[in-house]
Amino acid sequence: MPDHADLLNEAREAMLDTAALQLRLFHEWKQGRAAPSERATAPAPPPPAAAAAIPDLVFDLARLSLQSYQQWLKITSKHLDGIVGQLRGATAAHTAEAPLLPRIVLEVSGKPGEAVTTVPFRVANPFREPIDVSFGSPGFRRIGDAGESAEPFYAAIEYLRAADPPPAPLRPGENARLAPAEQVTLQARIPLSGQFQSGQQYLGEAYVLSKGRASGIVRIKVAVL
Repeated sequence: MPDHADLLNEAREAMLDTAALQLRLFHEWKQGRAAPSERATAPAPPPPAAAAAIPDLVFDLARLSLQSYQQWLKITSKHLDGIVGQLRGATAAHTAEAPLLPRIVLEVSGKPGEAVTTVPFRVANPFREPIDVSFGSPGFRRIGDAGESAEPFYAAIEYLRAADPPPAPLRPGENARLAPAEQVTLQARIPLSGQFQSGQQYLGEAYVLSKGRASGIVRIKVAVL
């Protein structure tokens, strides 16, 4: 994430440099030290009475300009620093949130070609309004003495809901509507086909999503016999 404090300081320095340059030009104008090219193209001098009022006008304009910069800097210091702080706090909270998500660990085993089903687990709606809950598709990696394999693969997993009669299975990304304080019992069913190999173990993780954010993690460990 970029350092917004440094960016704000650079903006302040740039505005102060601009104000200082403006005041310097006004001062040079008053002292009559304008560049030759500027004097050559300058209009005819004003009458004496108007000329006498020009220095005061110039410095009044310069003072007004500097006061405007000062007020603008106060506003940015008050509001932008607060906004940046809020963004940093939200980012830190989001970063720290992932390890605190509730986790469900499920273990299954079966032979290649079988469809294995996990033990039942529950998902609850703790809110006072209905919510939609969905599950991600776990990316399975082979695990062993050498650690996890680098590239995950995805199985045709389904989530079965316990009901009479049972509703259609939930596939990754499909929503289940839960009423306030409702709990639903589910089981994950995984076909051991494709890249599941005999004698290997695999681990996959899927996020439980509700109200547009991750609310839990389902970890599934598969032992292929």
